[in-house]
Amino acid sequence: MIRELLNQYIWLADTIYRARKITFDELNKLWIRNESLSEGKDLNLRTFHRHRDAIESLFDINIECDKSNGYIYYIENADEIKYNGMRSWLLNTISVNNIIKESHKLKNQILYEEIPSGQKYLTPIIEAMRDNLQIELCYQSFNHIQPSTFIIYPYCVKVFHQRWYVIGYSPYYEKK
Repeated sequence: MIRELLNQYIWLADTIYRARKITFDELNKLWIRNESLSEGKDLNLRTFHRHRDAIESLFDINIECDKSNGYIYYIENADEIKYNGMRSWLLNTISVNNIIKESHKLKNQILYEEIPSGQKYLTPIIEAMRDNLQIELCYQSFNHIQPSTFIIYPYCVKVFHQRWYVIGYSPYYEKK
């Protein structure tokens, strides 16, 4: 139940975001077409407004309505989403996952590479950044046979070419 609701929220936010401006009727037609979410039923207007509130609460995405122009819905803070890497990454990841799931007939035609989630290492690194703690890393360079172990204070993490990178300060290099 919760997973289905979350998928509905993501689908609504992503659909409105990509359309830029959309009427409820246009949104409803797209909703019905997505059988995995709609089960072939119309999107109830009251349900849509509850979903709008939940999307704002969960993702800080404000879906507004231009009543003067025929009740056209749009995302008020669309630029924030575009330039907020984490929020954009989250919406993109879940949206792509949803479209692949609903297109299960095409599963043999969609080829993808496994992308490391970083979940095992990302959580302690983020906690160390938040709490200003040091962490010990074991790093294996492509250019060296042996891995190196050292301590850093992580400053930020970044995904680049489907790999997670951590940037931080190492007291080891100050001693040299």
